[in-house]
Amino acid sequence: MAVVRSLRNPEYTGENRCGPCTIVNVLIALGVSALIGTVLAWTWTAAVGVLAGALVLGLSSCLIWLRGYLVPGTPTLTKRYLPRRMLSWFGKDPLENVAVPDEIDPEETLLEAGALEPCAEVDDLCLTAAFDREWRAELEAVDEDPDPTELLDRLGIESEDVVVDRYDDAVVVEREGRRIGQWPSPTALRLDTAASGPIADRIPYWRELQPTTRSELVAGVRIFLEECPDGGPVEFATETRESCCSSYEVVSVVCAESGDRLLEQPVR
Repeated sequence: MAVVRSLRNPEYTGENRCGPCTIVNVLIALGVSALIGTVLAWTWTAAVGVLAGALVLGLSSCLIWLRGYLVPGTPTLTKRYLPRRMLSWFGKDPLENVAVPDEIDPEETLLEAGALEPCAEVDDLCLTAAFDREWRAELEAVDEDPDPTELLDRLGIESEDVVVDRYDDAVVVEREGRRIGQWPSPTALRLDTAASGPIADRIPYWRELQPTTRSELVAGVRIFLEECPDGGPVEFATETRESCCSSYEVVSVVCAESGDRLLEQPVR
């Protein structure tokens, strides 16, 4: 067992195992074992070919089970050279959910709604004082670790039969295997829940918008937050995210004191 533990690679096995990547590696193992078995059956005997093929398949399966892949360097090669279109076939494209759902400009919409305004001292946009007060007043009534279905209901997204998962600090909501909501931390979810009411009240055509557009508008104000709910400052950072099949850059908005992530946006 000590030898098994020393060979196991937890980065690509267990909960971190990439299912589609494992399938591809198993198919490679089957192809290689069949090829070796066929060649040896021709050059030696059928029994030798079958034995050799079974041995290669067994060893390959053990490697895939212990390491997560068969071909050395598979994760690095996949991240570096596999096209995004192929990654999307396996549901591993990190940018596949990054899209503007409606033909509206979120910043322009929030400006017209009175949630944003030009900053007084810099060439940028800032939260209006009125919206900031309303947002923080709503925030006091939201739990520290809110139920995401409350926000989904407010956004007009059906919340029945959803599965809520947590990965480290991230909160993810799925229905029938399809991701319908995600937040980098409970604090981000809490901020969106609090912002949904004031934003809806300020947009007269709110009910006419698609739920995904409503979600984008609610999440959009997070990037303009200057002070975290705990009173600490907000910081921006650029980081590299890794998965079994890809590597990509993200811009993060983080609470400096608590470390809570407020926003993560992949860099195209």
